Amino acid sequence: MDDASLVNPSFITDTAGEYVISLTVNDAELDSESDNLVITVVDPNVTLSGYISGTFKHIMGLPIASVNFLINDQSVVTNEQGILSYRISVEENATVSIETNNDRIPYASYTSRPINQNAESMLSLGEQTLPLYQVIEILLIDTCDTTSTQEHILAFTLTEHEAPLFNIDYQFSQTLTVWEKATVTIPVGVTFNVHSETGLLRELGQGTYHNNITYVSRYSDPDITAGTTLFTCSTNP
Repeated sequence: MDDASLVNPSFITDTAGEYVISLTVNDAELDSESDNLVITVVDPNVTLSGYISGTFKHIMGLPIASVNFLINDQSVVTNEQGILSYRISVEENATVSIETNNDRIPYASYTSRPINQNAESMLSLGEQTLPLYQVIEILLIDTCDTTSTQEHILAFTLTEHEAPLFNIDYQFSQTLTVWEKATVTIPVGVTFNVHSETGLLRELGQGTYHNNITYVSRYSDPDITAGTTLFTCSTNP
Protein backbone atom coordinates (compact mmCIF):
# COMPACT_ATOMS: atom_id res chain seq x y z
CA MET A 1 0.00 0.00 0.00
CA ASP A 2 1.44 3.36 -1.01
CA ASP A 3 0.52 5.27 2.17
CA ALA A 4 -1.91 3.86 4.74
CA SER A 5 -2.49 7.31 6.23
CA LEU A 6 -4.08 8.69 3.05
CA VAL A 7 -7.84 9.09 2.68
CA ASN A 8 -7.73 7.08 -0.55
CA PRO A 9 -4.69 4.80 -0.41
CA SER A 10 -4.00 2.41 -3.29
CA PHE A 11 -2.66 -1.12 -3.37
CA ILE A 12 -1.42 -3.07 -6.40
CA THR A 13 -1.13 -6.85 -6.04
CA ASP A 14 1.51 -8.89 -7.82
CA THR A 15 0.26 -12.36 -6.82
CA ALA A 16 -3.12 -14.04 -7.19
CA GLY A 17 -4.85 -15.03 -3.94
CA GLU A 18 -7.00 -13.69 -1.11
CA TYR A 19 -6.15 -10.41 0.61
CA VAL A 20 -7.66 -8.98 3.79
CA ILE A 21 -8.06 -5.19 3.69
CA SER A 22 -8.48 -3.62 7.11
CA LEU A 23 -9.76 -0.07 7.68
CA THR A 24 -9.16 1.72 10.97
CA VAL A 25 -10.14 5.36 11.52
CA ASN A 26 -8.32 7.61 14.01
CA ASP A 27 -9.61 11.00 15.23
CA ALA A 28 -6.19 12.00 16.55
CA GLU A 29 -7.04 10.44 19.93
CA LEU A 30 -8.58 6.99 19.53
CA ASP A 31 -8.65 4.26 16.91
CA SER A 32 -12.00 2.93 15.74
CA GLU A 33 -12.80 -0.75 15.50
CA SER A 34 -11.34 -2.22 12.35
CA ASP A 35 -13.57 -3.06 9.39
CA ASN A 36 -12.21 -5.94 7.33
CA LEU A 37 -12.86 -6.84 3.70
CA VAL A 38 -11.62 -9.96 1.90
CA ILE A 39 -10.61 -9.42 -1.74
CA THR A 40 -9.92 -12.30 -4.13
CA VAL A 41 -7.39 -11.57 -6.87
CA VAL A 42 -7.21 -13.90 -9.88
CA ASP A 43 -4.53 -14.24 -12.50
CA PRO A 44 -6.11 -13.24 -15.84
CA ASN A 45 -3.51 -15.28 -17.69
CA VAL A 46 -4.51 -18.67 -16.24
CA THR A 47 -5.81 -20.99 -18.98
CA LEU A 48 -8.27 -23.79 -18.22
CA SER A 49 -8.97 -26.76 -20.50
CA GLY A 50 -11.63 -29.44 -20.75
CA TYR A 51 -14.40 -30.96 -22.85
CA ILE A 52 -17.80 -29.51 -23.67
CA SER A 53 -20.32 -32.24 -24.42
CA GLY A 54 -24.03 -32.70 -24.99
CA THR A 55 -26.61 -34.68 -26.94
CA PHE A 56 -29.11 -33.01 -29.23
CA LYS A 57 -32.43 -34.55 -30.26
CA HIS A 58 -35.64 -33.34 -31.84
CA ILE A 59 -39.17 -33.61 -30.47
CA MET A 60 -39.58 -37.29 -31.44
CA GLY A 61 -36.46 -38.27 -29.51
CA LEU A 62 -34.30 -38.94 -32.58
CA PRO A 63 -30.77 -37.48 -32.79
CA ILE A 64 -30.08 -34.25 -34.66
CA ALA A 65 -27.05 -35.34 -36.67
CA SER A 66 -24.56 -33.22 -38.63
CA VAL A 67 -25.75 -29.91 -37.17
CA ASN A 68 -23.20 -27.11 -36.94
CA PHE A 69 -22.70 -25.19 -33.69
CA LEU A 70 -20.39 -22.31 -32.89
CA ILE A 71 -18.56 -22.70 -29.57
CA ASN A 72 -16.77 -19.43 -28.82
CA ASP A 73 -16.89 -18.83 -32.59
CA GLN A 74 -15.31 -22.23 -33.39
CA SER A 75 -17.34 -24.50 -35.68
CA VAL A 76 -18.27 -27.91 -34.20
CA VAL A 77 -20.62 -30.50 -35.76
CA THR A 78 -22.74 -33.16 -34.03
CA ASN A 79 -22.08 -36.79 -34.97
CA GLU A 80 -24.63 -39.32 -36.23
CA GLN A 81 -25.89 -39.86 -32.66
CA GLY A 82 -26.45 -36.13 -32.19
CA ILE A 83 -23.51 -35.91 -29.78
CA LEU A 84 -21.47 -32.73 -29.55
CA SER A 85 -17.97 -33.05 -28.07
CA TYR A 86 -15.26 -30.41 -28.19
CA ARG A 87 -12.14 -29.71 -26.16
CA ILE A 88 -11.74 -26.03 -25.39
CA SER A 89 -9.26 -23.79 -23.60
CA VAL A 90 -10.44 -20.57 -21.93
CA GLU A 91 -9.06 -18.04 -19.53
CA GLU A 92 -10.06 -18.47 -15.91
CA ASN A 93 -13.53 -17.01 -15.16
CA ALA A 94 -14.32 -16.64 -18.87
CA THR A 95 -17.67 -17.85 -20.17
CA VAL A 96 -18.41 -20.25 -23.02
CA SER A 97 -20.95 -19.24 -25.66
CA ILE A 98 -22.71 -21.85 -27.80
CA GLU A 99 -25.01 -21.02 -30.68
CA THR A 100 -26.60 -22.89 -33.56
CA ASN A 101 -25.34 -22.22 -37.07
CA ASN A 102 -27.58 -24.31 -39.30
CA ASP A 103 -30.62 -23.76 -41.49
CA ARG A 104 -32.36 -26.92 -40.19
CA ILE A 105 -33.11 -25.42 -36.79
CA PRO A 106 -33.90 -21.90 -35.56
CA TYR A 107 -31.19 -19.79 -33.95
CA ALA A 108 -30.58 -20.89 -30.36
CA SER A 109 -27.92 -19.63 -27.93
CA TYR A 110 -26.48 -20.46 -24.52
CA THR A 111 -23.85 -18.75 -22.36
CA SER A 112 -22.27 -20.66 -19.50
CA ARG A 113 -21.39 -19.46 -16.05
CA PRO A 114 -17.77 -18.35 -15.57
CA ILE A 115 -15.36 -21.30 -15.85
CA ASN A 116 -13.07 -21.40 -12.81
CA GLN A 117 -11.47 -24.83 -12.69
CA ASN A 118 -9.77 -27.41 -14.86
CA ALA A 119 -11.84 -30.53 -15.46
CA GLU A 120 -11.87 -33.23 -18.11
CA SER A 121 -15.61 -32.60 -18.38
CA MET A 122 -15.57 -28.82 -18.22
CA LEU A 123 -19.18 -28.26 -19.31
CA SER A 124 -21.92 -30.88 -19.71
CA LEU A 125 -25.01 -29.75 -21.59
CA GLY A 126 -26.88 -32.99 -20.93
CA GLU A 127 -29.64 -33.81 -23.42
CA GLN A 128 -31.24 -30.90 -25.25
CA THR A 129 -34.35 -31.05 -27.42
CA LEU A 130 -34.20 -28.51 -30.22
CA PRO A 131 -36.97 -27.86 -32.76
CA LEU A 132 -36.43 -28.71 -36.41
CA TYR A 133 -37.90 -26.72 -39.25
CA GLN A 134 -40.71 -28.39 -41.15
CA VAL A 135 -43.03 -27.37 -43.96
CA ILE A 136 -46.54 -26.64 -42.63
CA GLU A 137 -49.70 -25.90 -44.58
CA ILE A 138 -51.96 -23.37 -42.85
CA LEU A 139 -55.54 -22.83 -43.95
CA LEU A 140 -57.47 -19.87 -42.53
CA ILE A 141 -61.24 -20.40 -42.62
CA ASP A 142 -63.86 -17.70 -42.12
CA THR A 143 -66.69 -19.49 -40.35
CA CYS A 144 -69.03 -16.52 -40.89
CA ASP A 145 -68.40 -15.83 -44.58
CA THR A 146 -67.75 -18.63 -47.06
CA THR A 147 -66.98 -16.14 -49.85
CA SER A 148 -64.49 -13.96 -47.96
CA THR A 149 -61.12 -13.23 -49.56
CA GLN A 150 -59.83 -11.02 -46.73
CA GLU A 151 -56.14 -11.02 -45.91
CA HIS A 152 -54.90 -11.29 -42.33
CA ILE A 153 -51.36 -10.70 -41.10
CA LEU A 154 -50.59 -13.18 -38.35
CA ALA A 155 -47.56 -12.73 -36.08
CA PHE A 156 -46.10 -15.97 -34.67
CA THR A 157 -43.91 -15.64 -31.55
CA LEU A 158 -42.28 -18.72 -30.01
CA THR A 159 -43.13 -18.92 -26.31
CA GLU A 160 -42.25 -22.47 -25.17
CA HIS A 161 -39.70 -25.12 -26.18
CA GLU A 162 -37.97 -28.11 -24.61
CA ALA A 163 -34.29 -27.07 -24.56
CA PRO A 164 -33.85 -25.91 -20.94
CA LEU A 165 -30.39 -24.37 -21.38
CA PHE A 166 -30.89 -22.64 -24.70
CA ASN A 167 -32.57 -19.37 -25.48
CA ILE A 168 -34.60 -19.47 -28.70
CA ASP A 169 -35.87 -16.06 -29.74
CA TYR A 170 -37.93 -16.77 -32.83
CA GLN A 171 -40.81 -14.97 -34.49
CA PHE A 172 -42.19 -14.39 -37.96
CA SER A 173 -45.21 -12.87 -39.69
CA GLN A 174 -47.30 -14.49 -42.37
CA THR A 175 -50.01 -12.98 -44.56
CA LEU A 176 -52.90 -15.42 -44.96
CA THR A 177 -55.80 -15.05 -47.34
CA VAL A 178 -59.03 -16.62 -46.10
CA TRP A 179 -59.81 -19.98 -47.76
CA GLU A 180 -56.36 -20.17 -49.43
CA LYS A 181 -53.73 -22.63 -48.19
CA ALA A 182 -50.38 -21.07 -47.30
CA THR A 183 -47.13 -23.01 -47.01
CA VAL A 184 -44.65 -21.93 -44.34
CA THR A 185 -41.44 -23.36 -42.92
CA ILE A 186 -41.78 -23.33 -39.17
CA PRO A 187 -40.09 -24.91 -36.10
CA VAL A 188 -42.13 -27.90 -34.92
CA GLY A 189 -42.66 -29.23 -31.43
CA VAL A 190 -42.87 -25.74 -29.92
CA THR A 191 -45.60 -23.41 -28.72
CA PHE A 192 -46.38 -20.10 -30.40
CA ASN A 193 -48.47 -17.11 -29.53
CA VAL A 194 -50.33 -16.14 -32.70
CA HIS A 195 -51.55 -12.55 -32.87
CA SER A 196 -53.83 -10.90 -35.41
CA GLU A 197 -54.38 -7.16 -35.72
CA THR A 198 -57.03 -7.59 -38.40
CA GLY A 199 -59.42 -10.16 -36.96
CA LEU A 200 -60.21 -12.66 -34.24
CA LEU A 201 -58.87 -16.22 -34.32
CA ARG A 202 -59.45 -19.65 -32.87
CA GLU A 203 -57.90 -23.06 -33.46
CA LEU A 204 -59.64 -26.37 -34.13
CA GLY A 205 -61.50 -27.45 -30.99
CA GLN A 206 -61.63 -23.95 -29.50
CA GLY A 207 -65.03 -22.35 -29.17
CA THR A 208 -64.11 -18.71 -28.65
CA TYR A 209 -62.26 -16.14 -30.77
CA HIS A 210 -59.37 -13.95 -29.59
CA ASN A 211 -56.74 -11.56 -30.98
CA ASN A 212 -54.13 -13.89 -29.44
CA ILE A 213 -54.25 -17.67 -29.49
CA THR A 214 -51.86 -20.42 -28.42
CA TYR A 215 -50.71 -22.64 -31.26
CA VAL A 216 -48.58 -25.79 -30.93
CA SER A 217 -46.71 -26.79 -34.10
CA ARG A 218 -46.84 -30.57 -34.13
CA TYR A 219 -44.26 -32.88 -35.66
CA SER A 220 -45.10 -35.31 -38.47
CA ASP A 221 -43.10 -37.57 -40.75
CA PRO A 222 -40.44 -35.35 -42.44
CA ASP A 223 -41.60 -36.61 -45.86
CA ILE A 224 -45.17 -35.46 -45.18
CA THR A 225 -46.26 -31.84 -45.18
CA ALA A 226 -48.05 -31.29 -41.89
CA GLY A 227 -51.19 -29.17 -41.87
CA THR A 228 -53.16 -27.04 -39.46
CA THR A 229 -56.37 -25.06 -39.68
CA LEU A 230 -57.07 -21.72 -38.05
CA PHE A 231 -60.48 -20.08 -37.91
CA THR A 232 -61.63 -16.49 -38.06
CA CYS A 233 -65.04 -14.86 -38.23
CA SER A 234 -65.63 -11.65 -40.18
CA THR A 235 -68.49 -10.57 -37.88
CA ASN A 236 -66.29 -10.72 -34.73
CA PRO A 237 -68.57 -12.89 -32.58
